Amino acid sequence: MVGWVHNLVFYVDKALGRPEVKGSVAALGRFGQRVESLGKLRPAWPLVLVAALAGMSLAIGIYALARPNAVVVEVEGRPIGVARAEAVVRETVAALEQELAAQGWVRPENYRRLTLKPVRAAAAQVLTPEVLRSRLREALAFQVQAVAIQVNGRAVVWVKDRATAEQVLARVREGFVPQDGKVLRVAVEEKVDFISGEVKTSEVATPEEAIQLLREGVPRSQQYTVVAGDSLWSIARAHGMTVEDLRAANPQIKGEYLQIGDELNLVKAQPVLHVVVTREVRVEEKIPYAVKMVSDASLYRGQEKVKQDGEPGIRAVTYRLVERNGAPVVKEEVHREVLREPVTKIVARGTKRIVVASRGGGSGELGWPVSGQITSGYGWRGREFHAAVDIGASYGAAVRAAAGGTVVYAGRDGGYGRTVVIDHGDGLVTRYAHLSRVSVEPGQKVERGETIGAVGESGRATGPHLHFEVLVNGSRRNPLNYLR
Repeated sequence: MVGWVHNLVFYVDKALGRPEVKGSVAALGRFGQRVESLGKLRPAWPLVLVAALAGMSLAIGIYALARPNAVVVEVEGRPIGVARAEAVVRETVAALEQELAAQGWVRPENYRRLTLKPVRAAAAQVLTPEVLRSRLREALAFQVQAVAIQVNGRAVVWVKDRATAEQVLARVREGFVPQDGKVLRVAVEEKVDFISGEVKTSEVATPEEAIQLLREGVPRSQQYTVVAGDSLWSIARAHGMTVEDLRAANPQIKGEYLQIGDELNLVKAQPVLHVVVTREVRVEEKIPYAVKMVSDASLYRGQEKVKQDGEPGIRAVTYRLVERNGAPVVKEEVHREVLREPVTKIVARGTKRIVVASRGGGSGELGWPVSGQITSGYGWRGREFHAAVDIGASYGAAVRAAAGGTVVYAGRDGGYGRTVVIDHGDGLVTRYAHLSRVSVEPGQKVERGETIGAVGESGRATGPHLHFEVLVNGSRRNPLNYLR
């Protein structure tokens, strides 16, 4: 600005015909006098003065707009941001050094490579003190004297000091020791050492980060190609994963089906340390009770009655457990003691034969309703329980009453097709199903051996046969226990 005042005085002196004033100070001192003398000039010179003043104002404005108001911070030639002033940067670096030195940190290895370049910047471009501090700490690569946890000769993770390293290892070991039982031994499979050295501050982990890394490892991804016979379950099991983990790593999987040739991601993390815990644990277990069957002549054949309820016993068993990172490896029994003996369940099984009234005489046992081979017995058929016997016979063969009694149903009955039901008294009922013809009516009295219908395949049947049921007090029984 002084230079512009000097030029202005030069032009005024020239206009007044006076000699040039040497030196900026003298020019400033006489500037007021020159302006006063301009009043005596002829009318054209005020215009010269106004133009000169306008030029000086423009130059001052341009200078103000272009003047640097911040500094670009560079480390090794790489810009990390814009700071408000050089002094702010120097103060921040000094504060970092002081703070880190108090914690045993050494000076930054590349401090001399920090450069500051003046720049004109908008307020929004200037870093806040917090961001500037963070970026300087990272970029200057401050070094620390730290301790590495070395596993099988390889430095796995760096922590602040040896005490922290020992604490981390102890917490990893303790994390796999259950609270119950008597711990006999805790051992780490790998060889673990501690070594000292200098590393960047960014490489030093917190205790929590170090524990997680040693327990869980670093997730690693590998590819798997689906082959014939693969399923989500088989792939997950073969690679030590769960189906949920496999789905999470492969969001493209829809439903349960895979295509041969599909590429799947298998993301797994292998623990760095394996902690083996040997312990003894005492548990109480139930002792199953035995079931004893006894004959009871007061019950009909096929009937059963519980005479004494069973009750499980209790025993105390001591196991020696060996676990690797919490997963069971060995379980062996070392001692057992019976605390309470089990109580045997006693079931009475009937031996009394069913005797029914028969107008035509006879033994009183159930007679065969039709002659033929058993095509399907009493019991489970796949997922369905067959509570009868199927007797194969030719279509239209006569079906006879197994014993005397009263017809209580005669007609169609859903899947049974044409059906006859006879009540023989004393809680005994017989059913004859899939008939082609019914020859009796409800309420009709029939005798043993009397024709009540003919073999057919009505209802849910796959061929001509007789479906024969025996019910005692409403419960289905095995007809072979009553037929003679």
